Amino acid sequence: MKRDIKWLIIGLGIAAALMAVFVLFVYFVMSLVKGEAYDLSLAAVSKHAAVQVLLGEPIEPGFLVLGNVNISGPGGNAELQYSISGPKGEGTVFAYAIRDTGEWQLQRVVVDIDGAHERLQIIAPNDSL
Repeated sequence: MKRDIKWLIIGLGIAAALMAVFVLFVYFVMSLVKGEAYDLSLAAVSKHAAVQVLLGEPIEPGFLVLGNVNISGPGGNAELQYSISGPKGEGTVFAYAIRDTGEWQLQRVVVDIDGAHERLQIIAPNDSL
């Protein structure tokens, strides 16, 4: 009986340690993706009048960010997808940005509002900020 409890405690300890490692890994990956390109896209979406009307204010981002960020020296690109919400509803942001000479520039940002029949073009290709 004592032997079974000992193995149960060891097993629970290992499970807790593995869970902690997994949570730290997810947090680390999210911190890599939630960089400057993410911040720029969230700022553009949050101040867009149509998004404010449809979702209400304040607009809050979800925790999970999908996509990838590639940086090579002063260049790179980012393709991101994340959820946003406000008092009136929710939506999904799709953003594409490039990094040129060390600075991020949004190339395209689209918001798909849940329940709406069209996507909002926040930043279209060739728009300037």
